[in-house]
Amino acid sequence: MITYLTCLVSDMDGVTPPVETPTIKVTDAWERLFDPDHALALSKVLAACLPARRWFRSKSRSIVSVTLIDLINLPCADATAYLTVVQVTYAQGEPERYLLLLGLADRSQAGEILRASPQAVMAHLTMADGSAGVLYDAVGDPSISLALLDLIAEHRRLEGRAGEVCGHTTGAFEQIRGTGVLEPHVLRAEQTNTSIRFGDRLILKLYRRLDEGVTPDLEIGAYLTTDVTYPHTPAVAGHLESKTDEGRAVTLALLQAYVPNRGDAWSYSLTCLDQFFDRVPIDDASATSPIAALIGDYLEAVRLIAQRTAELHLALAAAARDPAMTAEPFDERHRESLCRDMRHRASQVFRQLRDALPQLPASVLPSAQRALRLEARALEDLGSILRVGNAGQRIRIHGDYHLGQLLRAGDDFVVIDFEGEPARPLSERRMKRSALADVAGMLRSFQYAAFSALIQRTTGESGASLSRLEHWARLWERFVGTTFLDRYLEAASKGRFLPDDRDARRILLKVHLLDKAVYELGYELNHRPTWLEVPLWGLDDLLKTGTAPVLRKT
Repeated sequence: MITYLTCLVSDMDGVTPPVETPTIKVTDAWERLFDPDHALALSKVLAACLPARRWFRSKSRSIVSVTLIDLINLPCADATAYLTVVQVTYAQGEPERYLLLLGLADRSQAGEILRASPQAVMAHLTMADGSAGVLYDAVGDPSISLALLDLIAEHRRLEGRAGEVCGHTTGAFEQIRGTGVLEPHVLRAEQTNTSIRFGDRLILKLYRRLDEGVTPDLEIGAYLTTDVTYPHTPAVAGHLESKTDEGRAVTLALLQAYVPNRGDAWSYSLTCLDQFFDRVPIDDASATSPIAALIGDYLEAVRLIAQRTAELHLALAAAARDPAMTAEPFDERHRESLCRDMRHRASQVFRQLRDALPQLPASVLPSAQRALRLEARALEDLGSILRVGNAGQRIRIHGDYHLGQLLRAGDDFVVIDFEGEPARPLSERRMKRSALADVAGMLRSFQYAAFSALIQRTTGESGASLSRLEHWARLWERFVGTTFLDRYLEAASKGRFLPDDRDARRILLKVHLLDKAVYELGYELNHRPTWLEVPLWGLDDLLKTGTAPVLRKT
C-alpha cells in the first residue's frame, strides 16, 4: 500500500523539481522492502526517481517497470546500504541496467538525512509497530563511500542475489593511496556517472548504466598505467566488478589517482575565446594584426594538446601483450564495415532531422533544410573511405575526444575518461579505429568552443555584430584547428599507425569529421535543439565546399 506525502525534493545530481515522495508500508524489517511482496511499490518509487537523475540516459523514454536484478549488502558499521542493480524496461526499445547505491535508515538516522540531504530521500518507510524510516540515495553518505573504497582496497568478495561483487587493485594502489585519512566528497559536475573524491589522492567513478563486459575506461586506463609509459592520464588504482552466476563480468566502478587541476580545456578555451573577441577589430577593414597575435598564448596550449594527443596514440599503438590492445591493419574489410556503419547512422540521423523540421526553432530551420539537400553528398563522401589504399593501422583510441576530456594540471594537460561515446554500445566502444577519429573529435570540439563563445557573446546583439563576430569565430576555429593538426601530424610521425600517403590521411580525416558531425547532429536533436546550428555549420563546411579548410595542410 502506498500513500503520498507532497514535498519539494531536490535531486542530488540535478535540478529541483517538485515531486511526490511515497510512503511504503513494510512488514517486520526494513530489508523486507526488497522482497517480492514489495516489488511493485519499489518499482514505482524507482521509476519516479530515476528520470530526475542526470546520469539517467533515457529521460525521453516511457518507463514500464523497474525490476531488481541484484542486491549486495555493503558492509558498513554506521549505515545499511546496498549495491543494487536494476533493469529498466521501456514502452519501446531495449531495456537498460543501472547501478544504484541505496540506503535504509531508521527513525534515529532518518531525521539527520532529512535535515542534511532531503534531496536524497526516495521514500518514507513505515512498519506495523509504528517504526518509521527512509529509503535514500546513499551516494552522499561518507561512511558508505569509505565502505566502497575498503571493498576495493581489501579485495573483498560479496555474494549477492544473482552473483558476486569483487574488489581489485593494481600495483599502483599503495603508492597512490598513501597514508592518512581520506575524506570522501561527491563531485557535482554534470556527467553520465557519479564520482567520489577521497582527499587529494583518489577518485572513484561509479558507472551508472551498466554494460556487460569490461569498460574501455578500465581496459585502456590499466594498460596506460601498467604496460606502457604515458604519464598524462590518471593512474588506475583499482576497480569494482560484478560477476553473474554464468561468469559474465560487469565493471561497476573505477578507482584512479586524483589529479589536482584548474578545470578542463573546454572552460579554458571559452575564457581565451572571450579574450580573443575583446581583441578583434570592430571594423574588419582595420585588421592589421595577424590572426596568431589575436589568438595569443592559447596557440601554445593547442600545440601542447596536440603533442599529448600524438603521444597517447603512440602509446596505444605500441606492442601489447593483450590482443585487445594490439594494433592491427586497417584493411579493406574493416573499411567496408565502417563505411556501412557510418552510412547507416547518417541515414538515420538525416531521417530524424527531416521528421523534426516542424518542431525546430526558426533560427536553425534554414541550416537544417540546407543540410537535408546535401544528404546524398554526405553518403557519397562517407563512401570515399573505400578508395583509400593503405589506411594505416587500427588501434584502441580515446573514442570521445574533446576539450572537456582534458584537465589543466599545472602547465600541462591530462587526458581523462576513456569510456567512449556514451550513446554507443560497449562492443562498439571497444573497437579498434583509426587514430584520426580522435583527431576529428578534437577538431569538432574547437568549432563547438568557437560557436559556444559566439552564442554567449552575441545574445541580444544586432545582426551586423553577430555577422562580424561569426567571421572571427570561423577564423579562430580554422587557425586553431590547423595549428593542432600540424603539430599532431609532426609528433605522430614517429609511429606507423597513420597512412604515409597525404591524400589517404586527408580522406580518412574528412570521413571521420563528417561522421562526428552526424553523431553530434543526432545528439543535439535528442537533447539540445537550440544547439543544432553547430553541427549544421560543420556539415555545411564539409559538404557544401567539398573540403574543410582545416584539411588543407594534411
